[in-house]
Amino acid sequence: MNTMQCHEFLQYSEQWMEGGRQPAAAAHINECTRCRRFIAEMEAIAESGAELAAEMPAPSERVWTALRAQLETEGLIRQRGLGEWFMDLFAILPRPALAGAYVTVLLAALLLGNLSTTPLQEAMVLDRPQPPALMLQPQYAQAEQKEVAALHRHDPAVVATYRDNLAIVDKFIAVCEKTVREEPHNQMAREYLYSAYQQKADLLATMTERGTGGEE
Repeated sequence: MNTMQCHEFLQYSEQWMEGGRQPAAAAHINECTRCRRFIAEMEAIAESGAELAAEMPAPSERVWTALRAQLETEGLIRQRGLGEWFMDLFAILPRPALAGAYVTVLLAALLLGNLSTTPLQEAMVLDRPQPPALMLQPQYAQAEQKEVAALHRHDPAVVATYRDNLAIVDKFIAVCEKTVREEPHNQMAREYLYSAYQQKADLLATMTERGTGGEE
């Protein structure tokens, strides 16, 4: 009999991605559509991350430092299992591949919130002040266009790197927006959406700094 629950499978997902096939986990994924979809997403993102690692030059270290700091602030990388996996990724993966890994971790956290949000987690989410919605305004889109256009004065490889990373963040924003539209009362989905916008703002800020100096 299958005794593994969704939250247990998510904790086991790191081993699954490394080739582990515990019978209870295999039985669970055969029965659970949501966890099966989760693994498919992880595999697709891991593949994309590997392609980015092969094709892209490493972006500024400050980008990854900012992403990690934000995840620590949100409490995501303190969670057992996925958090430890994220820390390992920072140690062993090439920086371009971390773009895919970052999205994987946030997507996993989002799905985990949908599957097994505890009253304590809900209280923590509701207790945090909501970030301002300035990034949703038209001015934000105009600022993005301005910063991207400014990059044309610099190394084409740098331009390609930032465009690819913006595309990755935009894809995650689209996933979050879709979840919020389908589940308007999902507070955690809203939190991750705001967090994704903040990450995009940080990336654009880094692009601004690169635009003024043109150095790593």
